[in-house]
Amino acid sequence: MENSIICATCQRENPKHLTICQYCGELLVPAPPSNLSTEPVPQKALNVTAVSTIQPVFEVPELRNQGIALVIRGHDSPVLLQGSDIYLGRYDPKSPQPTFDLTPFSASTLGVSRRHARIHIQHDLYVIEDLNSTNGTWVNQQRLPAGKKQGLANGDLIQLGQLVLSVYFDAASAMRSVEERISFKSAASKFTPHYLATRLSPYLTALESIQSICDNMLQRPPSPIEISSITLDGPMVITVQISGASEALKLAKGSLKDWRKDNAGKINQFLTLKEGLGKRTSLLLAEDSEPISMAGGDEELARQVGRELRQSEIQVAFNFLREVVPQFTGDDRAEDVERLLKPLHILAFSPLQVTTGSNSLAH
Repeated sequence: MENSIICATCQRENPKHLTICQYCGELLVPAPPSNLSTEPVPQKALNVTAVSTIQPVFEVPELRNQGIALVIRGHDSPVLLQGSDIYLGRYDPKSPQPTFDLTPFSASTLGVSRRHARIHIQHDLYVIEDLNSTNGTWVNQQRLPAGKKQGLANGDLIQLGQLVLSVYFDAASAMRSVEERISFKSAASKFTPHYLATRLSPYLTALESIQSICDNMLQRPPSPIEISSITLDGPMVITVQISGASEALKLAKGSLKDWRKDNAGKINQFLTLKEGLGKRTSLLLAEDSEPISMAGGDEELARQVGRELRQSEIQVAFNFLREVVPQFTGDDRAEDVERLLKPLHILAFSPLQVTTGSNSLAH
């Protein structure tokens, strides 16, 4: 056991020299002693952080010397903390309250002390120091001696007890760093390069195109999709870990998923009609309902159903862009709607579907 390290995600044993789990692809971080020690806290901790201290990250494009963005592992939204002196810890009614209360992130069970660590500006550089915490502080897998200050760089990995987070100094990097696990089942007998190219790649490319449109509308630096890992988790169950697609995945998991459900019968009817007319398509939708059987091809009906689906796709695109940018109007953003329709159509008719909660694609 001394020569091994346990992955905090899948709980499997890895050789100690590895930095990435050989089973699930997660970053391996040194675990503090198993006998974590913290005092119990109320089930519902008070919200002691001032509202003015925490803001949505996307509202502040540049944070240097203004604050930091923290991305807590397992949570999909960065948190912006403004100020030059930031205390990280957990709620305790008898102690001074930390700047950022980590209690909602399972701080007590993960071994975070009441005042665990401090991040502040020193000579125009953000530094972190451990405040003699019970279970220790690590920076990039190196334990930080209590009281010793360590300079922080964009993207540094911080571990407080067993709670893992990353620190960023600009919003674009923080948003890109949020990783999503996308899993899907394949009906193919074999997972081949052809299947990867014709199923997975078009879906991810469409997500990236949608994210690019959102970044442009929000007037922020582009956040291209980055793939951290592709793993085979079971018989034809493939998981892809990506970052940089926050708004695009919100569309796929939200309004577009609802649209696919509401229009499943009509979509299958449209695809069946196209098959009957000899206009074959490689995008066959996998929904609960069966394709509607047609006695013969009817080109006019296919056109009519296609037009109805197209109009409802336009409405989904328009509503989504209004959600991304509330001041959006159809008159001044018609080009954005038109640009969004092509990648949106690929997601709409893909055999892959993002499911709510698990961030998974089901085929």
